[in-house]
Amino acid sequence: MNKNPIISEAIILAAGFGKRMQPLTLDIPNPLVKLMDKPIIFYILEELRNHNIKKCFINVHYLPDKIIEYIEKYKKL
Repeated sequence: MNKNPIISEAIILAAGFGKRMQPLTLDIPNPLVKLMDKPIIFYILEELRNHNIKKCFINVHYLPDKIIEYIEKYKKL
């Protein structure tokens, strides 16, 4: 049995409506709310990148196009 499994994939749950964060989330999904001038999801993606996680799935629901648009920009960084 391998005591040090290698994690190579991750999932980010980003489908909530963000009701607890209103009014910030009335027109943007909560993963895109900015913290220190960067969206919250940026910090999550950076941690995955820093841990060499190459494949990440993100489930979206509320305002999905905005999250998808941000991810496309992030991939170019």
